[in-house]
Amino acid sequence: QWFAAVPRMYESTTVSKAILHESRHAVAFMMLCLPSGFKLDPASPAYKAEVHAVGVEAEKKTLEYLAAQGSQAVAVASVVKAMRALHKAGHLSVLLDQFRERYYEGEVVDPTPNSALPPFLRFT
Repeated sequence: QWFAAVPRMYESTTVSKAILHESRHAVAFMMLCLPSGFKLDPASPAYKAEVHAVGVEAEKKTLEYLAAQGSQAVAVASVVKAMRALHKAGHLSVLLDQFRERYYEGEVVDPTPNSALPPFLRFT
């Protein structure tokens, strides 16, 4: 399935670095909005379905969060722009703290390498 494979945009030589950067940030912001965390195991036979389910839930929760903040963003670029503005204003600090707490408690298991995450979501 498309959602568990290496995205074609990362293998493409025609996709700009700005688009890749924006996509990476969109996924990171979506991860913050998952209240119960997630566990992904690439060795699982249902990995693709699990990735898809987490992605659908993350998209829904992110749009709900933005709507609660008064944003009407729905497209990727506008969602990233709105989330960046909230992050710069300090409104995401609670979500970041909760995400880190879930990560260290083992409620978030993500096979994504730390180096592939945006700086605000990297763990040491």
